Amino acid sequence: MAHTLHLNQSSEDVLRSLVKALNRRELQAVASFNLRQARAQQVDCPCPYHETADCSCQYIVLLVFAPKRPSEGYRTITLHGRDGQVWLSLLESPFPPAGTSLEAVLLNILLGLTGPDRSAIADTMLPMDTGDSFNQNTEGGDTNG
Repeated sequence: MAHTLHLNQSSEDVLRSLVKALNRRELQAVASFNLRQARAQQVDCPCPYHETADCSCQYIVLLVFAPKRPSEGYRTITLHGRDGQVWLSLLESPFPPAGTSLEAVLLNILLGLTGPDRSAIADTMLPMDTGDSFNQNTEGGDTNG
């Protein structure tokens, strides 16, 4: 089952916190796609959302795995950010089946990004396929997506 999390923070801050949390749990992430890197290679490529070349949009696809536990396979996390907001999604994966320990660890890591230093948790992380998402707001968040 896919899950999503909404944070009012910059994509750079969320990515940095996520990678640190993954490393603490001996997990590795490989970015298979990075929108800003892809757009940097294009000449005159305006953002379809902001309609300018200078924008705060970011979309990263991370393949996350446990090198010491290869039988758990990998899971995909996407980070979609713009204008000081980020949506993190833990996507459904055909291998391994949902419910593995890797999925549980990743859900805990994502929820940990909403820790007390950012704001109180108002709700639980909900399945993405219900159309609902977990919203977590921070005071005075960065406006650079």
